[in-house]
Amino acid sequence: MEDKKLKVSATHITKRFALKVNNESSKKIFFKSNKQSLDFWALRNINLNVYDGECIGIIGLNGSGKSTLVNLISEIISPTTGNLKVNGEVSIISIGAGLQNGITGRENIRLKALMMGMSNKQIDEKMDEIIAFSELGPFIDELVKNYSSGMKSKLGFSIAVYQNPDILIIDEALSVGDSTFAEKSSKKMFEFRQQKKTIFVVSHDINSINKWCDHVLWLHYGEVKELGSKDIVLPHYKEFINWYNHLSPEQQAIYKEKCQKEQLDYSLLDLREEITDTIDGGKRSAGKKINQILDVKDGYKLSFFSKIMLGLVAVVILMLSLVATSNWTMQEALEKPYQFFTEGHLFHRKPTFERELKEIESSESESASSSASKKKISSKSKGSTQKVPKNSLSSSSTNQPNNNATFNTLTSYTIKAGDILGDIAAENNTTVQAIEEANPNMDLSIISPGEIINIPGNPSTTETSH
Repeated sequence: MEDKKLKVSATHITKRFALKVNNESSKKIFFKSNKQSLDFWALRNINLNVYDGECIGIIGLNGSGKSTLVNLISEIISPTTGNLKVNGEVSIISIGAGLQNGITGRENIRLKALMMGMSNKQIDEKMDEIIAFSELGPFIDELVKNYSSGMKSKLGFSIAVYQNPDILIIDEALSVGDSTFAEKSSKKMFEFRQQKKTIFVVSHDINSINKWCDHVLWLHYGEVKELGSKDIVLPHYKEFINWYNHLSPEQQAIYKEKCQKEQLDYSLLDLREEITDTIDGGKRSAGKKINQILDVKDGYKLSFFSKIMLGLVAVVILMLSLVATSNWTMQEALEKPYQFFTEGHLFHRKPTFERELKEIESSESESASSSASKKKISSKSKGSTQKVPKNSLSSSSTNQPNNNATFNTLTSYTIKAGDILGDIAAENNTTVQAIEEANPNMDLSIISPGEIINIPGNPSTTETSH
């Protein structure tokens, strides 16, 4: 094989699928810890090397993993463990694979060719040739949903071969074709082989395998039963099929159940035992290689760390949602998370533009009123203290806290929010009645923030306040 290029290399490949048991929901299975009973190993420890120019036939009973293997090679799915290397562009053909039922055959040709990277100009150049090879004639402009399975296989094969792939996979696509088309397809595949292209043929038709292929891979419920020349493998397979067909339906069911149980009971420990003796090198080196092979890649179940990360992501999404419905910013919420969740700021509607505008106008109005009052006070600062007739305060002098004091001066006071007349009087060592007498032209039963009133006082009080 020194002069041939390795196209497909599979080493210790396995593929595991999760089964739903006892009608459990997918969410329960998704978050459940690993259990052997939920694992179905469709492929177990597959080793395969295929070179350019080779045509490999893949045979086996239904459920043996044939389609799973070619889906791995075409990179539709990924392996659970092992190393799989594919060198070249792969095109897979199966009945109706990739064909859109709602459009015509001609439109399907263009769609699939565009998906493979061909330009419209290249497609136009090859369109007539592809249609001629498919033998569909006027039916090429009919909707694919009206095609028979044979017509679909012809169209799929014609599109694939004219994409000129490095690796061609044919999965039961020609078993329904007529003899004329099968012969033409066979010649086309031999042309590919002469061009050193690699071909995989999946079929139950032993005669087709014998005609087209030179090597055969016999899969048996996920395992490689035999791999080698068609002259050796096919007779063994025929012998097995004859034995199996002579079993009663009940015996076939028992045999199938037994084989599938082995796929369910399989585990990574079994794989470790199978590959331990095949790994060369020292104990440490061999252990490292085994761990690399056993490195699970499909990850359809969450690890503990993954669950923690998923929880953190959920918390972040929750915080983003709550911040969006609150008056907090994300920075404030992150700096004070406890207050964010406990102080009742959640789900408060953010102020509308009109409300914000009213708040700004109200703020400006209060600022203007405050500045006006300051100007009034400053204009009276030089003579803020004035003489008051003794007779105007004589009646109230007897009610003052300090009976020896005489109120003969007035001081300006600006009403603040929350002020009441009694508190103002107490703070200024006077009475409500005295304040009312000092402001004869004002109704002090209602006072508003920003209003300026006169506060009576005596010389000693004024001096102390200054």
